Amino acid sequence: MALFHVRAGNDGESVLTELELPEEDTPAGRVQGLHGIPVESLGWAVFVDRKPDTGLHPAPIRQFVVVLRGVLEVETPDGVARQLQPGDVLFAEDTTTSGHHSRDVGDEGLGMMVIPVEEGWSFPGS
Repeated sequence: MALFHVRAGNDGESVLTELELPEEDTPAGRVQGLHGIPVESLGWAVFVDRKPDTGLHPAPIRQFVVVLRGVLEVETPDGVARQLQPGDVLFAEDTTTSGHHSRDVGDEGLGMMVIPVEEGWSFPGS
C-alpha cells in the first residue's frame, strides 16, 4: 500500500509526491496510518466501461481516493506519473491548480472509493 499526495506546488501547478505514513503505538501493536480524519461522506464505484481520461483537471474537492480494483495512473503537468494499484491511496487537494490527468490503465475495470475531507484538516507534517 502506498500513499500519494497531489497538491498545489510553489509555482501554482499540481505536484505529485509519495508520502510516508506516520508511525504510532496502538493497543494492537505499532502501525503506520492516519486516525481521526474528519470526513463528510463516502462513496465507491466500479466503472462499467473504461474510465475516460477527461484531460487536465483539478480535484473537485479535497478527498482521499482509494483504488479498489484496476490501475489508476495520475500524471501532473511536469510529467511526473504514478500508477496506483489496489490498496493505494491518493490524497487529492490540487483544487486551485490547472490539475492533473487521471487514467484507467489496468486490464481490469477501475474501482475506486472516494472520501471527501472536511475543510481545515491538513495532512500531518504538511
